[in-house]
Amino acid sequence: MIISDTSCLIILSKINKLSILNEIFKKIVIPKGVYEEYQEKLPEFIQIIHVKNEKLIKLASAFLDKGEAEVALEHDAQGVILDDKKGRKTAVKLGLKVIGTLGIIDLAQQKGIIEDKSLIIEEIKKKGFYIPW
Repeated sequence: MIISDTSCLIILSKINKLSILNEIFKKIVIPKGVYEEYQEKLPEFIQIIHVKNEKLIKLASAFLDKGEAEVALEHDAQGVILDDKKGRKTAVKLGLKVIGTLGIIDLAQQKGIIEDKSLIIEEIKKKGFYIPW
């Protein structure tokens, strides 16, 4: 199971490349908190899950936003898609494999899904997203 935070969904959706996630992973799950942040219609390959430990999420929400806390603390995940530095550090400390939006784009180029990642990155910048990577 690959679980995603909101930022990757928003970024790829704004450049009409959300299908990259489907082509790489086939299925993505998101916590309810991520869906509430995203507020867009979800394609069939993205499913909503409910986190198992609400108290732990509330505790983690003291230093992460709700969606990031839910993603970082979902232990059944094989990997997580997170861009936020704090969320990534938390997920790594919990032993989860972490990839960010730029990593997804890089992986898409390696798999031949896209030809030139620099063109995708330029599209992201044109939409006004800051890329600190």
